Amino acid sequence: MAEAGPSGPRTRRARRPPPTSLPDHFSRKGYLSVSDLVGPSWCEYAYQYNILSLSHLPPALRPETITTEAGQTLAAAADRVAAKEVTLNAGKAVHSVLEAQVAPAQVHVETHTKEDAWALRLFNLWCDIRSLVRLQPKPPAKGSTKGKEACVREIPVYGWIHDVFVTGVVDELSKSPLAATDDKQKVWASQEEWKKDARRKAKKSDAKPARTLSAFFSTATPASQPTEDVEPSQDAEPTKDAGREGWGYFLTDTKTRYSAWVPAEDDQHSARMQCMTYKRLLDGLCLGALPSASSEYGLDPNATPMDWPRTFRHLGLDADRPLSASFVRDAAPVCESWGTDLALFVAQHDADMCTLHHIRLLLDSALREWIHDAQRGASQQKCPLIQQLELCYRSRRKRRASAEEHKDGIIGVVKFAHDPTGVDAFLADAVSMWKGQRALVGVDVQHTRRCWSCEWQNACEWRLSKSTPAPETHAAHHDQQEQQDQDVDEFSEGEWWASLEGDLRDAEGNKLDW
Repeated sequence: MAEAGPSGPRTRRARRPPPTSLPDHFSRKGYLSVSDLVGPSWCEYAYQYNILSLSHLPPALRPETITTEAGQTLAAAADRVAAKEVTLNAGKAVHSVLEAQVAPAQVHVETHTKEDAWALRLFNLWCDIRSLVRLQPKPPAKGSTKGKEACVREIPVYGWIHDVFVTGVVDELSKSPLAATDDKQKVWASQEEWKKDARRKAKKSDAKPARTLSAFFSTATPASQPTEDVEPSQDAEPTKDAGREGWGYFLTDTKTRYSAWVPAEDDQHSARMQCMTYKRLLDGLCLGALPSASSEYGLDPNATPMDWPRTFRHLGLDADRPLSASFVRDAAPVCESWGTDLALFVAQHDADMCTLHHIRLLLDSALREWIHDAQRGASQQKCPLIQQLELCYRSRRKRRASAEEHKDGIIGVVKFAHDPTGVDAFLADAVSMWKGQRALVGVDVQHTRRCWSCEWQNACEWRLSKSTPAPETHAAHHDQQEQQDQDVDEFSEGEWWASLEGDLRDAEGNKLDW
């Protein structure tokens, strides 16, 4: 459902000055998003610079320079800002297509008050959970790694993490049969890895290795090499037990890439933490909906049960204030489509006017239904609400492969388990940074490749504090390496920077310093 405000004219508020630091930004908002918690793990300095430069605005509306907390005045590289915008827009386009595949017709709900707006947020989550429970679990469609019919996308989530209110949007929750997933095929982690194996195969068959992009998507695994926990985007025969009874819920986050391979595991860190944080918030919502925070439901033991009265107070909302007549008018037919009489539900709770509190009770009932459905699917108690976490890497590039190959654009799907202890330590450290309880930390030396696509590279305080004089041949070797990679993949400049996965090395294969 989409929010439709009143039709009258709106007053334009004066724009506030940019924040001066990450703690200042947090204090202004009063809450954090999941992206705020996991995004800085790539580079905390870069994240700070983007916040201070108002990177959420179009480049033309951003300030030309920023002043850091240390008093340094910095300017972003305009060419890299433009290239980054192209990359972000390409990723948004992929997400829009995915959402349109499963999104029903939009219903506009008119809102007038803050309570109306938050009631709509909870109402949207209620619809998503009801839709998820009613889905029929289906195996992946032929030619795809995922079943498109049995999932819900763009699910809003809310909760408390280390005493901070956090919001987020889950890319996808799916309902699938509990089939065996032990048979994994390999998706090459780097272009060089593929080249080496292609040369080895070509030498054996006296054939010239292929140079087309479609070959970089090869998923054939040599029998002598180990496999990774990655599913390829390739037609595959269904497993023997794919049709067995039982179902489970899976949480997937979609990442788009120019590269034709999944990133190395250390570069998946922030994405994995993002999925785990989503699961923690969902488990917290469910714990808050249960009569007691019991361990019998197999939820994250470190999740904070959702406390809606505290949340409403934190947001300055009056949960007992009647919602506007226009909101109830627009929401009632949606409830009816799900078999719920909104007026009767309100009356059953000894009230004659619908409030934010009633929408919260409606959501809690759907969350309890979801928990019980997960237990029925697994035929056991204490089963995880989310059976598995997944990262689905999709290409944002135009393909040269045939229409039948990789038609869903999936490069690979990485599956992993939830780690309550690991994500708790990660989130505690992230919150301490946002509260100003510790100093910012830039990239490690082994991850300096991340700097090459950053628009703040030349002025970064962290890099300047760590830099040492480089040999004169450094720039020449770097230019030569850039030209070699451009010749091989025919990337544009922005694509080449965005695709760097390994350590930067010179022409002789030596790892470059700062």
